[in-house]
Amino acid sequence: MGKQARIKYWDLLKGIAIFLVVWGHTIQFGGGNIELFANKAFIFIYSFHMPLFLLISGFFLAKSAGRRSLMQNLEKKLVHIAVPAVLGGAGFYVVKLTVERLLGSDAYPVSIAMLFEEIGNIWFLWCMFMCSVALLAADALVRKLGDNKIVIVIFAAVFALFVFLPYSEYNLYLFPYFVTGYYIEKADLKKLSKFELFSIVLFPMLLQNFRDKHFIYSSGMSLLASEYGVIEQFIIDVFRWLIGFTGCFVILLFARRLDEAFPANKICDLIGDIGQYTLEIYILERIVVEYLGAKVLWKVVNGPGSAVLGSSMVYSYLFTPVCSIAFTLLLYYIVKGTKRVWRGVHADKV
Repeated sequence: MGKQARIKYWDLLKGIAIFLVVWGHTIQFGGGNIELFANKAFIFIYSFHMPLFLLISGFFLAKSAGRRSLMQNLEKKLVHIAVPAVLGGAGFYVVKLTVERLLGSDAYPVSIAMLFEEIGNIWFLWCMFMCSVALLAADALVRKLGDNKIVIVIFAAVFALFVFLPYSEYNLYLFPYFVTGYYIEKADLKKLSKFELFSIVLFPMLLQNFRDKHFIYSSGMSLLASEYGVIEQFIIDVFRWLIGFTGCFVILLFARRLDEAFPANKICDLIGDIGQYTLEIYILERIVVEYLGAKVLWKVVNGPGSAVLGSSMVYSYLFTPVCSIAFTLLLYYIVKGTKRVWRGVHADKV
């Protein structure tokens, strides 16, 4: 597979990944009277969707890391991840504060502390930023020393360092996927296919045994402070990494086969184009889906639609997927339209 086709299928993968994020959050915030950790659709999405994004990010980092110096790479990550995280959190705070005041509620306070809390709530981007910095620094050190044999030692040291950084448990959980994506870019596609085929068999088996304790939100990653004890927590962590990896490889295979089967399909092209705007969609999704959209969906699900949408099957597998497609397309066209206007204004000034 040539370079251009490979990029296309990874953009397709990103488009699928961002849809899964929107779908998962629509289930979570859409007002359905369901137990999330017992919902099959929710379990499927949350078993691997965060690892998938880190794996994708590691892949694209590997494609660009060697073209720039370490400082140039760090500056790029600061501009493209940290700054959007700050602006996205601040934007969410301003929108929510404004809407709540317009609705006559003063429950959401005017507070610098709350502003910083909302900026910190985009934890996924902050984890992605810290994983990027750690991997870039480790890669630069390996290149400088010229000894690939010490790479495991360096990554182990980086992994240990995460314990002392913010979002430590999320970083510990997600960093292995980031490293894997980084090395997948350099891997032989035939070797990758073996992992994918193995995952097709193993992932469904693991999914049948996925419980609420396996969610990172429930059990965390701390061996010493775990309520489950050291041994069970270790088993939980290994299971969680394993189901995350197998889920990622299953979707990787699905995306590649989809691209190969429909190389000129308009829907696949649209999904791939959506995949080029995942960062912007992810940031806006908090406002449009988790906050504004959730307010509307709650009224529909618990009002006129309660008789039908009270069914978990209808809510999870019909209503929320359709809403998620609509949300994803809305966010995509907002982002793309905004960028087109921005480019037009900038071109006129030049």
